[in-house]
Amino acid sequence: MRGAQVVAIGQGTGGEAARVCARLGVTYPCLGDPEKVSYRAYGLRRGGWREIVVDPIRAGNRAIRAGCRVSLRGAFMRHSDWFQLPGVAVIDRAGIVRYLHRALHSGDLPRVETVVAALARIAP
Repeated sequence: MRGAQVVAIGQGTGGEAARVCARLGVTYPCLGDPEKVSYRAYGLRRGGWREIVVDPIRAGNRAIRAGCRVSLRGAFMRHSDWFQLPGVAVIDRAGIVRYLHRALHSGDLPRVETVVAALARIAP
């Protein structure tokens, strides 16, 4: 899509990330980051019970479904951190971050349209 490559980065090892992505039906590359280096590099913080449970409930069904799916599917892997919040980045070919969404709670994921719009801004 628009000359972009989608990649998922998970908390586990490469094998753990691949298994979770396979269960979720993800068809793009899934990389593991058991030390959570990428999470720190992009400033993705750890939440508490409020961000993991309470805030997604307040945000509504979409957030609850997204948060529970993300949090529970791989929650029992050895490298999982239940409190690690997700994020989405769009990085151009030069390695410059053009869009970064740092989740405020476990179900806070940007809409696909928002990410596609970010891609459109950097597409040749």
